[in-house]
Amino acid sequence: MFKKVKKCGIILIILSLSIFLYSCTDSTKKVTLSENTGEDILVEEDEIAESINTAKKLLSDNQFTEANDLYNKALSLDNTNKDLYIEIKDNLISSNRYEDAYNVVKKAIDNNIDVDNMNKIAKDIASNFQTIQVNYSTYEESNFILPSTITTTLDNKEVTLIVAWDNSSVNTKKVGEYSYKGFSEEHFRNIEAKVNILNRKEKVIGSIKNIYTSNGKTYIDVDLVEFYFGSKIALPEAMKDDNAVYDEERGEYFLSDGYYIRNNYTTITTYEVSDNCNYKLLEHDLEERLGYEIDNKGTSDINFDCSAKDFKEVIKLYNEFEKEEFDDKGRPITNRSKLCWIELDAGIAQSIYRQYTP
Repeated sequence: MFKKVKKCGIILIILSLSIFLYSCTDSTKKVTLSENTGEDILVEEDEIAESINTAKKLLSDNQFTEANDLYNKALSLDNTNKDLYIEIKDNLISSNRYEDAYNVVKKAIDNNIDVDNMNKIAKDIASNFQTIQVNYSTYEESNFILPSTITTTLDNKEVTLIVAWDNSSVNTKKVGEYSYKGFSEEHFRNIEAKVNILNRKEKVIGSIKNIYTSNGKTYIDVDLVEFYFGSKIALPEAMKDDNAVYDEERGEYFLSDGYYIRNNYTTITTYEVSDNCNYKLLEHDLEERLGYEIDNKGTSDINFDCSAKDFKEVIKLYNEFEKEEFDDKGRPITNRSKLCWIELDAGIAQSIYRQYTP
């Protein structure tokens, strides 16, 4: 009996000692972890403070990319600290970096930090953004829908914005320029689209620089001009440009040829040509350039139907034998030999014929 009690007592002592030693070990571990965590927190706080201070200096030196990298680093160390988001936002706004400040607040919203207040702050920042302008053109009676995305430049970076338009379907019944409003939720930007509704049928005039085929379609490159015919119309226009001749005996201005060409266009315009386009050339184009004999001759200003092949050949010959000329101001002089009227339907040439110039 005594041996059993003694044996049980020894077992109890061993168990008690084991529990005591285990408790001491666990307690020691907990204390050690607590001390390490405290040190980590101090190191983290120092790193955040250093990043913020360095970023401020970089902002003052206009090193915005580097500053943003440090701000992002600070937020990655403590992305639940509302005051940190606000501090960084204020620093950026003080340097007029509204786009960057908006992105910081948006990051807070994404991380579910004081969402209601951050949304208000985001709207206040966005009020400093300029409305993004985009321009489009289409023809009357066409079907035109504003795109759901636009590409623009924000803070020197090309970005694609998703746009919600008040009305994406453009009314094309009347020629003119019309404005449509939209909004990009992601970047909190107002968008304004200006749509220019063009005449579906239009007639232009210019010197054809080239006519060619690409990917099965025919195109013309045209140096567009303004053409005024008849002294009553042409003379006042020439006088505007100081290009009329003054007759001292009669004491008046005049135009010897009765027409005036003004070239205000700085670029060459390209038009697609319809497969069924109607081409016409003047009598001297056909006789002098192609060697044809015209039976029923009329006046020099009459056009004759011709094939696309003959028309291309005439333009090619004029390009080969006539060099480009310049006026006394160094501006190219319009080549009258290739001056043509071009009738367009929705921007595609349906008829091309020569303009006679004495």
